[in-house]
Amino acid sequence: MSVSLVYNPTLPDARKWAEKAQESFPNADLGTEPTDAERLVIFGGDGTVRSAINAKPDAEFAVVPCGSGNDFVKSVGIPSSPEEAIQIAKGKARPIDLVEYEGEKKGLFLNIAEIGFGARVVRHATKLKPLTGQKASYSLAILTALVGHRLSPISLEVDGKKVGDFHMANTLVANGQYFAGNMHPMPHARVDDGILEIAVLNDFTRWKILTQAHILKTGIPANHQRIQIFRGKEIYITSSEPVGVEADGDLLGNLPIRFTVRPGALQFVCP
Repeated sequence: MSVSLVYNPTLPDARKWAEKAQESFPNADLGTEPTDAERLVIFGGDGTVRSAINAKPDAEFAVVPCGSGNDFVKSVGIPSSPEEAIQIAKGKARPIDLVEYEGEKKGLFLNIAEIGFGARVVRHATKLKPLTGQKASYSLAILTALVGHRLSPISLEVDGKKVGDFHMANTLVANGQYFAGNMHPMPHARVDDGILEIAVLNDFTRWKILTQAHILKTGIPANHQRIQIFRGKEIYITSSEPVGVEADGDLLGNLPIRFTVRPGALQFVCP
């Protein structure tokens, strides 16, 4: 099997670990862009993985986490230690789900999309990152996004059926369980069940976002009075206003958008 070691050149440790991995993959190519190799071993974070999958969705993928959040790998049991992850990258691939999105942009993602407040945070963090660095930019972006926070009207369809109109702060569409580094909002999401988990956070004012932030770390409860939970294979969200969308830390534009799960569409190396 041909193997290519693909590292994100903007991450300080990514090239170091990719070069180290050449000991385990002596015949592998080393570079910063996906190739036509049968297996791509990605050294980076969630954004690096998403970009590579959109470029070469038919390849087998393995990931050695070198980013700031490394959220998706937590859902599939890949350790945070690059040294351990390199050993796992030599293993057998298994099928996991991909999510296709179609709105202002088209593409694929693996982990979690957000509509509303979360997208605004990503937009602010993108602007702040050159000034503050990756980790500080996200924390500061939450505060700056709160300044202009207001609820957004959305209409939600699940599997072709309208399930409601909501006045929401944020909506999560999840294939994976983790996001934002240390948060575990969607503990029931599974990457190989062909189903997306949706959580609509209704009527969350600035104060509610601050005081209820812990539920994003420990898991959104099924019986929260301000949160509606849905499950489905195809999600369509519209709004009468401009409402931003992000997936795996990348901005996708504004609503409307359609998410469709592609069961078992990606071959992924994990325990």
